[in-house]
Amino acid sequence: MGYLACVTSTGFLCPGVSAHIAKILNFRPDVRRTDILGMGCNAGINGLQVVTDYVRMNPGKKALLLAIEVCSSAYYVGSSMETAVVTSLFGDGSAALLISSADEYTGANGPMIVDFESETITENIDALRYNLVNGMLSFYLDKDISYVIGANIHKPIQRLLERNDLKCELRAE
Repeated sequence: MGYLACVTSTGFLCPGVSAHIAKILNFRPDVRRTDILGMGCNAGINGLQVVTDYVRMNPGKKALLLAIEVCSSAYYVGSSMETAVVTSLFGDGSAALLISSADEYTGANGPMIVDFESETITENIDALRYNLVNGMLSFYLDKDISYVIGANIHKPIQRLLERNDLKCELRAE
């Protein structure tokens, strides 16, 4: 293993989650590590960019991406509708992805990552955040966040398509 990236919005540890995983899995002491914290739902894409860049720059090496959320550690117990919605939407979980460089790709061993694009919607930065309530972290999710994402999703998709000389054709069914 050449590189380990861990993404989380809830696993705030020092040293980071990657150090604990490297110890548990007995990785080499010189494994390169990155902990990506506090990015919410977009963290997985940012982690994927980091490990993909690593294997592109280091042919023959492998990189592991771990997404780990321990939402139950950040649940705020309260009686508001906001608290009920947040605790019903977010739960504990993890996922892993092992990738290698394109020179090892045969077409039969899985999908290939070709390109990335993202969109940071800075005018709505407060739509997803932690608040400090009675000395505890309480997750806040704006009721209109799905509309904000929906109104902006075309921007990164359009840039990605244009950069790769692709078109999007909508069909009525």
